[in-house]
Amino acid sequence: MSGGLAGQLREPVRIERWRLGDELVDDPGEWRFERKSWAAIAPENVRPADDGGAMSSRRRYRITMRRWDAAAEPAGLYRLIWNGRMISLLARQDDPALPDRTMLIGEERL
Repeated sequence: MSGGLAGQLREPVRIERWRLGDELVDDPGEWRFERKSWAAIAPENVRPADDGGAMSSRRRYRITMRRWDAAAEPAGLYRLIWNGRMISLLARQDDPALPDRTMLIGEERL
């Protein structure tokens, strides 16, 4: 599948990374800008998610992005800002057959 990825990534997103704080100086940490990118974003199946016994109706998305260096880090360290929405990254699935991209699952936060 050559040349197809660029045409699929139509949504501009801002990638932010969580910077850990320091308890000794009462620094809770913060989200910091990592970079801008393009993504393909589609809603996941509309169904409540089972979240440890509590039902959640937060909207989930399937996200495809071009792979970046930090993509090997835990997904929970990153979030996307897309059209004013904050999307926490929950999981990443890399397909060895498609090494140029990263597939993510994200959940909208209020």
